[in-house]
Amino acid sequence: MFPKCTLGVTAPSHRRCSALLLAMAVVPSLVGCHSVSHPQDLQSFSITLERTPCYGKCPAYTLALDGDGNVKYLGKRFVDIPGMQTAKIQPEQMTELLRAFAAIHFFDLQDKYVDLCTDNPTEFISLTLKGRTKRIENYFCGPGEPGPSADLVRLARQIDSAAGTSRWIQCKYECLTEQVRAGLSVNAQAPDGSSPLTKAIERRDLLSVRLLLSSGAQPNTVDSRGFTPLMYAAMGNSPEMVRELLAHGADVNAKDNKGFSAVDMVAGGSEVEHELLAAHAKPHRGK
Repeated sequence: MFPKCTLGVTAPSHRRCSALLLAMAVVPSLVGCHSVSHPQDLQSFSITLERTPCYGKCPAYTLALDGDGNVKYLGKRFVDIPGMQTAKIQPEQMTELLRAFAAIHFFDLQDKYVDLCTDNPTEFISLTLKGRTKRIENYFCGPGEPGPSADLVRLARQIDSAAGTSRWIQCKYECLTEQVRAGLSVNAQAPDGSSPLTKAIERRDLLSVRLLLSSGAQPNTVDSRGFTPLMYAAMGNSPEMVRELLAHGADVNAKDNKGFSAVDMVAGGSEVEHELLAAHAKPHRGK
């Protein structure tokens, strides 16, 4: 039996019930004879979106959304918040996404669309529903003629909008403050080891660096090259950030993959070198 729902009410349980019933009306058009027989079936679907790098600084990340409204984001490159973050969206938003998939007859599309251009990012969109999975690769130059490729671009934007991806792609101090209050994983790291802290250091955002450190960001994490946040601050010639990191326990003599420490990465006689030496940095023999 389906749950009994009353239209026009605003109670959260009734909103969720209405959203589920609407989704059940949409899903059959996606999968033909594979219809949904009860609300629990909505837990059997998931959506993913992956954006790859381009010849430039296009944000690269993946999203995964499930029927319960759980969102998992993994920031990879050219994003202010790298690493894994999670969020929750409303059932109505998942219903709208299902309707968007249905509108373009997702399961009937080709597996790959490639425009004749270069240097753009590629989008991968997948939908899993009741044991059936469809994944489409879309390399779109745009703007161009209407068609499946353009439809997929719009669908990807809808997925981003529902998931709230923008909060992780571009997030300076004010945004970061809100994210920390909402439970941001401040020590999340991308596959290359970059973190919210190293990204804040790279963009010379001292307020964000202080916020992250005071919120528990670890000052001695390393990336794939063995670089620490202190090394990034030293290479960026930022004595203020160097002092902040040292005050929060940064290891002044940590070494990268080639055996160099932060003091080996700065100009001799600079203010940053003075700060590091005052903290008992031990220069590499070749310096």
